[in-house]
Amino acid sequence: MRRTFFKGIFFYVLLSAVLLVAAAGVQKACFSKKKFEKLSYAWEFKLKGLLKELIEVDADLIENSYLNDAAAKIVKRLSANIEDNPYKIEVLIVKSHVVNAFAFPGGLIVVYSGIIEKTAGAEEFAGLLAHELGHIIHRDSLHALARIIGLGVLLTIGGSDSTAVLREVLRMLVNNTFSRRQEAEADEFAAKLLIRSGINPRHLADFLSNLKESGGGAVNLKGPWVYLSTHPDMDSRIESARDMGGLFRGEEKKFDIDWSRYKAAGGTGSE
Repeated sequence: MRRTFFKGIFFYVLLSAVLLVAAAGVQKACFSKKKFEKLSYAWEFKLKGLLKELIEVDADLIENSYLNDAAAKIVKRLSANIEDNPYKIEVLIVKSHVVNAFAFPGGLIVVYSGIIEKTAGAEEFAGLLAHELGHIIHRDSLHALARIIGLGVLLTIGGSDSTAVLREVLRMLVNNTFSRRQEAEADEFAAKLLIRSGINPRHLADFLSNLKESGGGAVNLKGPWVYLSTHPDMDSRIESARDMGGLFRGEEKKFDIDWSRYKAAGGTGSE
């Protein structure tokens, strides 16, 4: 009983510290590579598992074999063309009209079905997933958490089994906005990955263009993709993706996916 009591106090204090630091808006200086290496992949995979369990409980996930199998098919091809990839990429699809997608630590991508409606085909969706993979490979979400709450607190959270603490971490990740540099690097990573995977990066440009049009006052566009759609750099990012498309050679290896069926599955959540 005493051990449980002190464990509860520990997590309460930890959560309070997280909230206070986040509320104060403390921005830590960029960490050296040596310090950041303390965040081992094993630690990151554990955090991924904890966040995934929480999302599965809290979110309205779509349980549709065609939808999930098709997403896994795209991820499999993309992942196979990432050198030294330590991650097992998983995609969770949330039933929602909200237009959003997130890259979480450990190789977890969460996609709201609303953003699928903004894609014209599997190749555009591959562009979205390739962009999120860029954030994962660059460990951008971990850098963001370390910047917000400090590396020491972050390392402690990795061993936490407190739902309250994990929900606060999840909230921080959802509300996080990547820097202009991080977004540009994710775009560049995505374009190169698409080329290696037999997909023309122009599909990424088309997706970003569709997103920009949706951002003009669309009330269902939320999270990081609002920032992307309304950011002054959006036009240059679209142009850069189109320029990368000019480097593509040969015939595209398009995905054998019935996209109208895919989008319908995203809307109904059943099959």
